[in-house]
Amino acid sequence: MLVGSTSGLGLSPAPSTLPCRLRQAQQLFLRGKFIQRTRISRNRVAQYVRGGENGMSGHHSERDIGVNPVSKNGSVLSIQTSLPLKRACESKAGSLPSHVKEYVAAVDVGSRPAGTSSNTPHLEQKSRPLQDADQTRQKLLAILLTAPTIPEAWKAYEDLMTRFPFDPLRKPSIPYRHLHRLASLLASSQPRTRHLFLQLSSVLTTLRRTGGHVGTWEWNALIDCAGKHWRKTNMADYRTALDIFHDMTAQLRPAENSLSPATLRSSPFPATTRPRPPPAEPDVITYTTLLDIALRSKLPSAIRHALILLQSSGLSANRTTYLSMLAFYARENRLTGLRSILRTIDEQGMELGLDGLNICIWGFASSGRIDVALAIYRVVRSNVAPETSPHLGGGGGDDDIAAVARYLRETECIAVPSSVGPGKIMYTCLIQCLAYQGHIVQALAVFLDMLSNPEAQGEAPVSRHTGVPLCYPPSMVVFRAIFLGFRRHARRPCSVTSNVGPDPPLEGLCDPSLWSLANLKLVFKAFMDLPKGEIPGERVLYWIMVSFVKLGGDDLHLLHQVWEQLEGKYGHGRSKRLERIRRAIYSSPKGQ
Repeated sequence: MLVGSTSGLGLSPAPSTLPCRLRQAQQLFLRGKFIQRTRISRNRVAQYVRGGENGMSGHHSERDIGVNPVSKNGSVLSIQTSLPLKRACESKAGSLPSHVKEYVAAVDVGSRPAGTSSNTPHLEQKSRPLQDADQTRQKLLAILLTAPTIPEAWKAYEDLMTRFPFDPLRKPSIPYRHLHRLASLLASSQPRTRHLFLQLSSVLTTLRRTGGHVGTWEWNALIDCAGKHWRKTNMADYRTALDIFHDMTAQLRPAENSLSPATLRSSPFPATTRPRPPPAEPDVITYTTLLDIALRSKLPSAIRHALILLQSSGLSANRTTYLSMLAFYARENRLTGLRSILRTIDEQGMELGLDGLNICIWGFASSGRIDVALAIYRVVRSNVAPETSPHLGGGGGDDDIAAVARYLRETECIAVPSSVGPGKIMYTCLIQCLAYQGHIVQALAVFLDMLSNPEAQGEAPVSRHTGVPLCYPPSMVVFRAIFLGFRRHARRPCSVTSNVGPDPPLEGLCDPSLWSLANLKLVFKAFMDLPKGEIPGERVLYWIMVSFVKLGGDDLHLLHQVWEQLEGKYGHGRSKRLERIRRAIYSSPKGQ
């Protein structure tokens, strides 16, 4: 038990009367973090000097004894004394008892400048690791607060968690603002992957464990990651998101590292953990995220449960909620539900916006209503540039566009704002639907609108609102859709058919003669003119070769040229089915 110095005053206060500071010192001593060090209060020493030997006679308070804490590496913190007290002790040196002289000498040694005592080098050697550790921690915290990318910030976070583990008796090694900044960096990352979900979960767990407050937006991001960390959403993902939602709304529970009330009454050590902040309040985004995960799973039970949660919360659905339901009906090709949500949005006076119009184009086009999808595109395109392509149904001028906009508003409850222009997603999804259903003329017309630039047409169409030229570079998704259209709708017999498979049935109203070899060569030339930074996937290359095999199977020289051009630009790494096509081409006697 820690008591007063036997060479000093000789006091031994009872354990029940130990001051708070001594109890804390006892606690740290039992944990092996420091060594015992006692001192006498300066006030008592000064009182003795002023009053002589009788100045400290009588009973002594327990405040006269204290223990100096030490650093993490075990070095004793030096005791400092004031110069007036030292001079007063020297003036009465003859009348001071031996134990006071020893105390003054000890204080004098502790207050000497560095290098004047034989013990000073030893103390400095023990304090260097603490200084190095603190400098390392500050560098890692600076990286965590300013890193522009997730890998750099995550590496600093892992180093901090490894070198400075959480201690409930000390202040957290990572400040809360650093953890919030890392959580914000992770929450803004796309796409949602399994690795991202685990990283964000680790950061928020550390934040809660150290007594920090997890905001509602952080909970929403974690719920969203839980439902999207796999490619296909299932019931297990919805249950995981629901468990996180229950943790968010759970009542205040005792912290894992806190002491129970019975332990606090029986323990002489004070509790140092702070109470956990109250749980965050879910908002409409929280319930919308749960509903979106349920809609992605396509399970009726999960969808009903998410809708009941939203209704029981008393919150009103917002625009994002309706867009999630609109996307679900568009993916399922259910025009009845799609029109019902559009009617509800129109009744509540909400705007669809560009993302809502993209969903409508995909939903109507994939359900066979190409006319409605093209009507939406024509009205949106007319907001930024006059219509010039007759293949899209144009040619009537502004009156024709006004009639189309009125039809969409009155019949389909689709009100196209005048401030919305076509974006890359609208071009891409419309080309995909048109090519898949065999409308090559319309698909190429939209493709030319997408490629509009000053070099191609002399003057690119410019947005009336932003002044930005309406030109977008083609993507691999667009070329894949067009080449897949050639694979589906080209009808010329070919000699190399064993590796391509039978022709699928025609879908939609299209003219097979338009999916010709000449048009295929034009699209392939545009594909080969792409910059070298664009790397196609294996599926894009496969559909290119399959299309040329179907339309030019007898011309092995053409097939050789196509293969050599692809191999010369994109290398030799190919899949097994591409290798089968290559062997089929070069195994012919004409290809030797």
